[in-house]
Amino acid sequence: DQRRVCDTTTMAGEQAPGPLGRNPFVTTEVDAGEGTFAKPGPVRPDGTAPEALSGQAKITKVVKRWTNPPTVDERSVEVSGQTLADVKAELDAMSEWGSGGGDMDNLEATTTDGVHYTVELNPTFFVSLPKWKQYGQASPAAKKAWDDMLANLRLHEMEHVRIALRGYEQLARKLQGLPPTQASTAVSDGQTATQAEQDDFDSTAKTDHGHNAWGRFPKVVLDTSVQ
Repeated sequence: DQRRVCDTTTMAGEQAPGPLGRNPFVTTEVDAGEGTFAKPGPVRPDGTAPEALSGQAKITKVVKRWTNPPTVDERSVEVSGQTLADVKAELDAMSEWGSGGGDMDNLEATTTDGVHYTVELNPTFFVSLPKWKQYGQASPAAKKAWDDMLANLRLHEMEHVRIALRGYEQLARKLQGLPPTQASTAVSDGQTATQAEQDDFDSTAKTDHGHNAWGRFPKVVLDTSVQ
């Protein structure tokens, strides 16, 4: 069996959800002082313990620090082997062949009057793919087999990036007009909805994490038979 899928592996031959590498709305808790809010607490301008703000307090502006299509951070993990079989063995020993999606360390909110809040969303979109160290010395047939696998893997991971992008776009819309105290709930709901879409894309009825050809997504296969 030359197939191997691209996402987080829990055991040999079985893949677990994790096409983003991490959750689409990963947040790192920060001090809830002026101008910021931490997950899960609300914004509190004076830095004191969270409590309900005035009913007039609203998120009136959401700044989206990305483009559509987004800039994608291309990452690589080097693998080594004189033959494709050697390389595949090294790939199979890794927790994943590739990953893709979006990360966001925190949400930042600012206010000048304690009533009108601006939230800035600044995620990083990424794709991580393997890089064959001995590719330059490989035969034309071996290079083609590697290139074919890598192209299909990239296609799969870029779809996870697009799912993450849709999640952030939806989050930006949901935050607009919300009281700051409801921001954490919106983030949590967005995380749940986006992860459900990621899981659906990787479901056995669809791509099965790359095991299946589905729609425009081929199987992710490294054909070692050429050597």
